[in-house]
Amino acid sequence: ESTRVSNVTVTFERIVMESRCPRSVVCAVAGTVEAELSVRATLGTNRIVLSLMGEQAENDFNAPTVSALGHKFRIQRLDPYPDTPFPPQNRDYVLALTID
Repeated sequence: ESTRVSNVTVTFERIVMESRCPRSVVCAVAGTVEAELSVRATLGTNRIVLSLMGEQAENDFNAPTVSALGHKFRIQRLDPYPDTPFPPQNRDYVLALTID
């Protein structure tokens, strides 16, 4: 699915990696999720990978900003948060991000 903001079109492509600790499990670390996006703007098209450690963005450490095509992208949330015994499928994810 794609969304357009100003002159930027962002398309969710896939989950590259999902290692966030499921809610029903006690883990030593929160884990990370990485989402691949296709970004189209006046300057062209690019693929980027955004990462999020834990459940939601708190700072540049757990949700680093990625620059592409003159814009900055950052995950705010990626739902659903994993739970056992059934991990989410690509079609289940909803991504909230900021574009500057």
